[in-house]
Amino acid sequence: SVDPVLLKKYQGIVGALLYCSGNSRPDAGYAVGQLCRVAARPTEDTILAAHRVLAYLYRTRDMGL
Repeated sequence: SVDPVLLKKYQGIVGALLYCSGNSRPDAGYAVGQLCRVAARPTEDTILAAHRVLAYLYRTRDMGL
């Protein structure tokens, strides 16, 4: 059973990442696709992975594509 709070938090993060990768940051597309695969059953590890992608996007926010 998945914690509903964890599920909502994870799906919100992945939804935002999906929007970014589809509209302005295609370099994160593969990682976001992998995160989407477990959107129905996230774990603490997948939450950490989503945060790593967010951190990458933040660190590279000035990178021009």
